[in-house]
Amino acid sequence: MEYEKDWQEKYSDMIATPAQALSHLKSGQRVFIGTGCGAPQELIGAMTQRARSVTNVEIIQLITKGEAPYADKKMSESFAINAFFISSNIRDVIQEGFGDYTPILLSDVPKLLDSGILPIDIALIQVTPPDTRGRVSLGISVDIVRSATENASLVIAEVNPNMPWTHGDTQVDVYDLDILVPVDRPILERQIDPPNEISRKIAKAAAALIPNGATIELGLGRVPGYGRIPQVVMEFLHDRKDIGFHTEMISDTIIPLIESGAVTGAMKTIDRGKITASFCMGTKKLYDYIHDNPMFSFRPTEYLNDANVIGKHKRMVAVNMALEIDLTGQVCSDSLGGALLFGHRRPDRFQPRRRQIRERPCDHHPAVPEQGGGPVADRLHPATGVRSGHQPGERPLCSDRIRGRLPPRQIYPGAGHGPDLDRPPGFPGTAVPGGGGREISAARSRPLWQP
Repeated sequence: MEYEKDWQEKYSDMIATPAQALSHLKSGQRVFIGTGCGAPQELIGAMTQRARSVTNVEIIQLITKGEAPYADKKMSESFAINAFFISSNIRDVIQEGFGDYTPILLSDVPKLLDSGILPIDIALIQVTPPDTRGRVSLGISVDIVRSATENASLVIAEVNPNMPWTHGDTQVDVYDLDILVPVDRPILERQIDPPNEISRKIAKAAAALIPNGATIELGLGRVPGYGRIPQVVMEFLHDRKDIGFHTEMISDTIIPLIESGAVTGAMKTIDRGKITASFCMGTKKLYDYIHDNPMFSFRPTEYLNDANVIGKHKRMVAVNMALEIDLTGQVCSDSLGGALLFGHRRPDRFQPRRRQIRERPCDHHPAVPEQGGGPVADRLHPATGVRSGHQPGERPLCSDRIRGRLPPRQIYPGAGHGPDLDRPPGFPGTAVPGGGGREISAARSRPLWQP
């Protein structure tokens, strides 16, 4: 890959400043903002400067990092947020009723855009400089950005030499963009805080369920007080062989795992040898690592989150976090007591299908929270969103045969203490994935996907 050296001169008729580019914004329009650390900060700032001259501009976004000045409640008459995922920089606005959240599976978002049900007037994205063939790369954010780019009436792109060139479905012809805004600023970074001891215990228990040759999905979001536990799981996989990834997001934690030799993708049913992702959020170290690295394949959500695509993997392991679970095995991961924290989103596509029993869902939760109560409860908070899965707590999840109502300690280790707490996962008498407390017989104690 070789960038066009004099691209600004070659495409001079397309170049504008952020203010000039956003002068096209009109009241009542719908604006899409690029995802995650790829959010175009200069364009966002220029759009916000138009707050006094526009009204009722709808902001469409997935996950955004960095500042979101348009989410200020003082600008609620100018900008109205409509999010497909509730990220931290807009969570208070959504919960206080100054913005909207649209519950939808990530794989279905492009259908809204392609069909015209949700037309986009302006897309604000960030790309690499064009190469000698006149192609740019969407870099670290492909997800729904590609569909928004293809469907928006006006596409305004920050062209940043610091954006890594990525492989997969990332390339766009420069003439499919309308306005180019040259910038030279570091890509937004996201640091991962060191995990606490409880998080590491949970991650270790989950890692014990992941066999050699598995294809892994690592979920989004965080458990308050415990961090992004799915990312911690990778710390305990260095002794595995032929691990593959088919996941929405990757972060810096994947680099040591690759360098240990554990990640080859050689056993993946599709996209063999590739780390398949939709976007990434991390530090410059990660961005430099994925730059022009053919091992990474960034694909849009209509592919990566499609149930039929996921179901083709024979050893799919989906690792997600949980905010609360009850004694029947119901899992809450997106909202709590009616308050939307992340949104009801993508994990459903990574839950086992009846046609594909070789998949394994895995949800994480701390057994005892830092401040009273407990995520392992006899019932969930009212109005809490629910889904199900396999929940490895601080100790391996164990159960006895359920014949009617049993004491809590016999079902979930987080709810008490029982004699079976130290049994390893898969040992006869422990719970099976999605089994709701069902016991594994000695004949079924091996992993379900073994021949």
